[in-house]
Amino acid sequence: MFKTSEQKKISSQNGLSLVELVITSAVVTLIFVSVVTATQAIVNIISESKARAGAISLAVNRMETLRSFPYNELGTIGGVPSGPIPQNSTTTLNGVVYSERVLVTYFDDPADGLGVDDVNNITTDYKKIKVEYTWHTRNGSKSYYLTSNVVPRGIESTEGGGTLRVNVFNAEIQPLSGVEVRFVNNTTDPPIDTVRITGEQGIALLSGAPEAGNYGIDVSMVGYTTDGTIFPSVDNPNPNTPPVTVLESLTSTMNFQIDLLSGLNLIIEDESTTNTVIENFANLDRVATSTDLEYTTDSFILSGGVGNFASSGQMLTEPIETVGAISRSLLVVNASTTPQTTIRTRIYHYDSGTYTLIPDSVIAMNGEGITDIAVDISNLNPTDYELIAFMFVLETTDDGQTPELEGWQLSYDTDNQPQTGLDISIVGSKTVGVSDGGEPIRLFNEEHTTDVDGRIELEDMVWDVYSLSIVNAGYRFLEICPNNPVQVLPGQHIDVRAVVAEKTMPGIRFYVTDGLGNPVAYARIDLTGPGVSETVYTSACGQGFIGDIPSADYDIVVNRVGFEEMVVSDVSVGLDSELSIVLTSS
Repeated sequence: MFKTSEQKKISSQNGLSLVELVITSAVVTLIFVSVVTATQAIVNIISESKARAGAISLAVNRMETLRSFPYNELGTIGGVPSGPIPQNSTTTLNGVVYSERVLVTYFDDPADGLGVDDVNNITTDYKKIKVEYTWHTRNGSKSYYLTSNVVPRGIESTEGGGTLRVNVFNAEIQPLSGVEVRFVNNTTDPPIDTVRITGEQGIALLSGAPEAGNYGIDVSMVGYTTDGTIFPSVDNPNPNTPPVTVLESLTSTMNFQIDLLSGLNLIIEDESTTNTVIENFANLDRVATSTDLEYTTDSFILSGGVGNFASSGQMLTEPIETVGAISRSLLVVNASTTPQTTIRTRIYHYDSGTYTLIPDSVIAMNGEGITDIAVDISNLNPTDYELIAFMFVLETTDDGQTPELEGWQLSYDTDNQPQTGLDISIVGSKTVGVSDGGEPIRLFNEEHTTDVDGRIELEDMVWDVYSLSIVNAGYRFLEICPNNPVQVLPGQHIDVRAVVAEKTMPGIRFYVTDGLGNPVAYARIDLTGPGVSETVYTSACGQGFIGDIPSADYDIVVNRVGFEEMVVSDVSVGLDSELSIVLTSS
């Protein structure tokens, strides 16, 4: 039965549809949430205003009380000037807990000169009071403070004492502000234990300090290293920075350095098995295709002959499998070129019959082609790139000359494991004193043991240069990257990777750098001696190792494109020999 329009009108007025009900509920909920949020915000504002009003009231009352003290009694317990007022305390007002801090200091008015330039040698001209109240809210800590000057009867104070001036710098000798400087002296009566904060110039002053010796100073700031004076002890009988003496009417100045905390993480592995695939073109088994090239005796050159050489040609290898590889480190191209000729190398990934050029993000300059004889492929994860191939592009700008491709060799590692339970000595270069025997006492001198992952992780360290050595007898470093000793800069958290092995035979570790001290990667090192001829290429860290050779004197020849050849003769090699070589740019 159909409804009339009047019936439909009456029916629609009897209630809300489902859609209208949902919209109404949403609007009511939104209004409710807004009201609750606004109410909560108002409550928070009222609460914070109430707490701040309480802090102001406390500060005003406390300041008036302090200003009523006789001038000679106005001071804090353990402070300078000394007095009966606690430096730190707590109080509660209207349910709010406040932390109270009272600081009373002598002030040297610049009107008559500062410090040693004071015209009447009185640097305790008057006292300055700071009263601060801190409380906690939902939005963090809040504080309110008042300051006031209190002038003695007469022109100036003639109370005795001297001044301790502390300058705080960072590692670059720039002043640091906001540093907490704590002054302690248990030999004075009463004892002193008070804190000053450095200003914009990195200076903290303790004016009016009683004449005495044995003032201890500690310098600290959150996230930074610490510094300070050191009291003599059995472990450090002759500290570099002993306690300070304050003399009447004189200023004693101390300088300290702190900077951001650093970290040192060691990752130590045992010696991996290094494998090498060598291709010298004795046959063409590894050649997939070639274009505009001619195969001569054990090499490839551009086709066409002298005076008619092709401007370019290329050769692509068959896919190369490195079974069990955990990393691939280096491809070395054996070639002869002239200033008019070039050989470019490109690395490809082979999968299901397709060669795909590996992007530059994995191997730098791969798209353009790498002209260096040594190609860093350490980023080439064998899991992602199981089969690889090489394309060599030979080019000339003179049809009478051709480059010659004589072969290549690929290095990869297998089987290296974390070195667990190895004891490593870590010694910094900074000293804190001298022993009675004249030996330097190091700020950092510790031994640590590698965990199950071959790691030692050290935090909260000072910037320094750290020397690493293996405590366990019979072990040696094959490589330390970066090289040993390791420089750690302020705020730097550095990873040091090392490879170790047992000393079963004589061997020598090489470290090759340029004139600026930068490591030279992929330099060729040839070692020759009685019945021995060995070649190694330096890693990305500029290091290489030749081992399992007889103990003898050897000749070393080092070559790298862009550098002059270096020859070092009669190098004695024993169980744990090292040689640093500096190359000169050609």
